[in-house]
Amino acid sequence: MLINPLVIDNYSRSNDTIAIMYCVLTVLDKLHQTVLNRCLPNLMRFLNVRDVMMYIQEHKLFDDVAVRDINQQKTSTKAISLLIDQVKLRGQDTYERFKECLILTNQADLKQKLDKEEDNLAAEMKDKQQGTGYWNVGVLKRDLKDWDDDQCGPPCNKLTNKSGRHLHKFASVSSCSVYLHGNIQEICKRYFGEIRSYLKDKPTRFHLIDEDFAIDNTVVDRKLEDLKKKIVEVASQQEYWGEKIPARWILLEQELMRRKNEGVKVISLNDVEKINKEGTVPIEQNEELNLFLRFLHETGTIIYFSIDILRENILLDPTWLIDALKTLINADSDLPEGSADSLVSEKWSDFKGKGILCLELIDAIWTKEKYPELYTHKEHMLLIMEQLNIIAKPRAFSEIGEKIESYFLTPCMLRQESPIDVISPEPDPLFVSTPILCCVFTGKFLPPPIFHRLIAACVTRWPVAKKKGTSENLIFCGCCIFDLDLFHRLTLHCKNHIVFARITRLVVDGVKTPDAKLCTRVRKFITLNLSKITSYLGQNLQYELCTCWSPSQVLPEDGSVAPFQMFVADEGHDSDAPIIPEHMNHARLYVALVTVCTNALRDILLLRVPSPYTSIYKAIRAKKADLTKKTQTKRGQWLIPLLNSSQCQVVFPDPFGRYVASVDQFDISLLYILIRHVSTVSASLMGWGNDPIEQPFRDRSLGASVKRIRLYRNDNGHSMDGKLTQKEFNEYWSKIDAVLDDTEVKLGRQGYYRSQLEQQRRQ
Repeated sequence: MLINPLVIDNYSRSNDTIAIMYCVLTVLDKLHQTVLNRCLPNLMRFLNVRDVMMYIQEHKLFDDVAVRDINQQKTSTKAISLLIDQVKLRGQDTYERFKECLILTNQADLKQKLDKEEDNLAAEMKDKQQGTGYWNVGVLKRDLKDWDDDQCGPPCNKLTNKSGRHLHKFASVSSCSVYLHGNIQEICKRYFGEIRSYLKDKPTRFHLIDEDFAIDNTVVDRKLEDLKKKIVEVASQQEYWGEKIPARWILLEQELMRRKNEGVKVISLNDVEKINKEGTVPIEQNEELNLFLRFLHETGTIIYFSIDILRENILLDPTWLIDALKTLINADSDLPEGSADSLVSEKWSDFKGKGILCLELIDAIWTKEKYPELYTHKEHMLLIMEQLNIIAKPRAFSEIGEKIESYFLTPCMLRQESPIDVISPEPDPLFVSTPILCCVFTGKFLPPPIFHRLIAACVTRWPVAKKKGTSENLIFCGCCIFDLDLFHRLTLHCKNHIVFARITRLVVDGVKTPDAKLCTRVRKFITLNLSKITSYLGQNLQYELCTCWSPSQVLPEDGSVAPFQMFVADEGHDSDAPIIPEHMNHARLYVALVTVCTNALRDILLLRVPSPYTSIYKAIRAKKADLTKKTQTKRGQWLIPLLNSSQCQVVFPDPFGRYVASVDQFDISLLYILIRHVSTVSASLMGWGNDPIEQPFRDRSLGASVKRIRLYRNDNGHSMDGKLTQKEFNEYWSKIDAVLDDTEVKLGRQGYYRSQLEQQRRQ
């Protein structure tokens, strides 16, 4: 029986006499494996494995051992076979990245075949299952009003999930029936009836199975056996049931579970390697051992993260993490009494009311005498909680810049409701706002822990805003406000099954629109972390993005979902105003610059790696000091660093510089700096600080192309009126086309970027 991580937050929210335990059947998605098997002949025949492996190596999709094994194959057929095996082993995320790679390596026809096979297989599953247990994740042709409770029908009766994953099933279980007196059946019927009555009008009712279980926790309990049989019955109906795994994995898993049953909570990676070597059929390669541990992590058997700071220790009992958080939440009786410990009592009050968890409070609770194992593994347990976004160390602005606070914020402990004026403030001429970005979860199902973890992820990225004139954090139950920089604030709010996000800017020096690039970065951060969080929690949840000016506003009558707006205005914007052609020309050119041209710069950065580094990420991390330090001139003046504070946050999201963000999050300005100061790209003939030569001959070097893209973006982005005549538009478009042609020649990708540019022009 697997324990859902959602239970971690349920401890802080439940005051019921009867404890409800959710038994989650974790599903391993195997649809992409079936698709790959069906398309294998086409892949064998047409796949350009060399270009694909260059992409995989640059983006670290595989480990070095797997890359070496594939590259050492003498025939492309064997190399492709090993490549497909690795994609199958590494899960859905790698499969999606593999499809992106096909587009980037000019093999989009193969991606289309995979997508078509996915649709065919999903249709087959729909016919086979007759619509039960699946969700439709296509584009929703309805407006926000259609998401009301009274209009939500049973999703399991009419919707099919394109990914092929089954819905999670929940069993309602009472674990305290031994304390109930009287007619057990009647009492349980009443308690379970209250639960089902509470869920009657909620979408979660479709996840409950029909049968309830009252467990009395005795040695011999017939209902416990019935529960086990029911779990097996439901699990055996899942698509993944019957999938084979290596027998040596089972042997090692049994050894680890034996130590877990002996009371071992945490085991080191070295001990696991030693146990493996002493086994009768050991796992020979370290990569396979790592894959085995990740498999156990995905199935909820253990908690293991392969990142350097956490990989040395493995949590054998995931429920111990729940117990650890429970000791903090229910620590009233554990805290010492008396005036001498008034500081600890004050810290406890801050934790219980404001979600502020201090190290002093943790030390007072996890004492060596009362919780010796938690005391021993305290640092590792806190790191796991941080990794899972249960707790987070907030950032803060100070006189010397940003700093990391010494305490943790625990969003699941927040009790204070957000004031109305925080969510929907009165119009103020000193501020302008973007439209509200809405993440609307399909099926009207959004567990509170998902929003809690999103808040925790944002806390580690941006400082929590302070109430004016005080040091009080503007973080509440279901709402939080962040300072993105000196002028922008982000408000995150959750209601029912929708997450709302809005950026507000202070009007300074006549600037009346929020930074469009900042809006894009925030949107990517929110959507990326929502995907990670739902993956951590094992939740098959999908959502659609749309925008509106107020949460109650109805979207267009045609039912279309409005995309996130790149250009934003104040709330006085007339959405029915006609679009001027000159404005459209400006917008189309801007879109081409921030999509096609930005992708070209990203590829230049990835492919021009300086020696001796094996990837551009290692090179950037090695040169962090040069990118962020201030230099002093001969006159004693200090120059600003190459990367400003906002850019540093994007490149180095980890405050300790342990990893570098993906290049997908870098804009043109940031890419220009990194290409100039980190990559091997040489300057144009006129140098980085001057415009490239156009006459009497054209400088076609890679450095000149990089410089031209930056100049065109600056000209377009700094436009005074946001207009371009048709003649100006055609001239700029020809210049961009010529730059991309030069870039294609230097990178050996003839026709790749220009075809994308042509698609942009046709749209």
